Amino acid sequence: MSLEKLAEVMGLSPERAKSYLDVFCLPPNRIFRRIQRPGKGTFYRLEEEGLKIYYKTPDFRRKKIRQKLMDRGEMRIVVLSSLLSSIIGYYLYDSLFIPLLIFSPTFLLLLFKEFSTKM
Repeated sequence: MSLEKLAEVMGLSPERAKSYLDVFCLPPNRIFRRIQRPGKGTFYRLEEEGLKIYYKTPDFRRKKIRQKLMDRGEMRIVVLSSLLSSIIGYYLYDSLFIPLLIFSPTFLLLLFKEFSTKM
């Protein structure tokens, strides 16, 4: 990722972000590798140690779980059924009943999946 993008995400100036990131580019605790590209600027890439840390973060795990659910196709069925039930509910019932139609099938299926995988 470019230094400017990292500085923007961190909410710092590029100079300050560079000084913070350079600490983690040195050998004892090397997490990032600094890459200088002429004409394009400075980029930072995660090293092997940095990737090990990243793979342990909750955000990465949530992303992988979401990806596995979407790859199976079952989640697509849940989304489609909740969408169809909300459309049908809109025409048949009062608008206050729609959230119940949307969230109840999705919640029940996800709850069932959670407990069935733990056993």
